[in-house]
Amino acid sequence: MVRPLILTRAQARQLDALALEMGIPGLILMENAGAGAARVILGLLERGAAREPVGLLCGGGNNGGDAYVAARHLHGAGVEVRLWEWSSAAQLPPDAAHNARCLEHTGVVRRPLRRGPEEGGEKASEQALVAGFQECGLLVDGLLGTGFSGEMRPAMAAVLGAAGESGVPILALDLPSGLDAESAQASAATPRASWTVTFAALKPALTGLSPLTGVVSCVPLGLPPEVFQALNRHQGPL
Repeated sequence: MVRPLILTRAQARQLDALALEMGIPGLILMENAGAGAARVILGLLERGAAREPVGLLCGGGNNGGDAYVAARHLHGAGVEVRLWEWSSAAQLPPDAAHNARCLEHTGVVRRPLRRGPEEGGEKASEQALVAGFQECGLLVDGLLGTGFSGEMRPAMAAVLGAAGESGVPILALDLPSGLDAESAQASAATPRASWTVTFAALKPALTGLSPLTGVVSCVPLGLPPEVFQALNRHQGPL
């Protein structure tokens, strides 16, 4: 078995670009990421390590897109899912927007994390979020991905604080929201995950023994070895 690679933030972005050059668009990578995460979640449910309903927190970027894909696969498998959404589909990047719209004609319960159409819309009541989250048996953190660094917005910190306060087990997509992928520095609001499902390769922040990440698993994205070979040529051995 080959040990999982470790990709920096820049290498992960370059990997996506090289995949696109080889005819593999981001929409396929997102589908594979979300489907892989759903398989991990189904395994937890089957083993009794987590229970339904599964609440998915969908951010305003591609990490949120991964969560939308996971929600669709879980819903298709008969799992009760509930969504909390940071942005409307119109505000999302194209691939994430596509996957958000795929759920529009389903019976999946969808709730906003913020009020109002503007990005700076008033945040939902933190206590209301805690109460809603506590209706779930598992929360999936798809709010912030590897692109996060620096200061977290207060509204996002409030959402993550509510997730942590709820006491519901958390599974993070790619890495826990607010954890810097490279430095492993965490925001004060970063909740402790019981599980982290990362994609394609480990990230530097996931190679230590951080109490924030829980059990880490790596889901492949269906990339051919030539993509990784091209990354080696561009940036040196991984």
